[in-house]
Amino acid sequence: MIQIAIFSDIHGNLPALNAVLADIQSKNIYYKYCLGDLVDFAPWGNEVIELIKNEKIPCLMGNHDERIAFDLPIVPLEKHDAEETANRIVAIKHSQETITQENKLFLGQLPYLMQLDFKVKHKHWKVQLIHGSLESNEAYLYASEPNSTFEDIFFKTQADIVVMGHTHLPFIKDIGKNGQSTQVP
Repeated sequence: MIQIAIFSDIHGNLPALNAVLADIQSKNIYYKYCLGDLVDFAPWGNEVIELIKNEKIPCLMGNHDERIAFDLPIVPLEKHDAEETANRIVAIKHSQETITQENKLFLGQLPYLMQLDFKVKHKHWKVQLIHGSLESNEAYLYASEPNSTFEDIFFKTQADIVVMGHTHLPFIKDIGKNGQSTQVP
């Protein structure tokens, strides 16, 4: 049996990343992947990047990684109130000021998408990894999206399983052959 650990949206939180990696190791899981957003919010962006590099964990470029790598402007989000927007700006500016040049280059070279191919019991499983959506790592896709949104991703990628980060809201959406879906929060 193949076990795969996929995690996302670390946002500079080194203690949380250490706990996740310790849990993965305690379960003897060899395959580890990160869906992006290594930086911003918690203050350990460089340490998180260094740990991901040292552990050789394949990682996607999240929207926060892209913003820091390419010095993109901070755009306020409608879903945030004034206090959250102010705190977000402080956190992002901290990352802009402290992430090393070497780590900015690393972030800038991360891929937007990744597809894995595993063979289990004579069947190949294609697993599509995405940060936000196929078109943008800024797009938020939630469980409430119409099935057609997810069906389009499966069609374009020819994947058996799609795993996305970015929203910070876990869900499982099973797109059945009859067009019906079930959701598990």
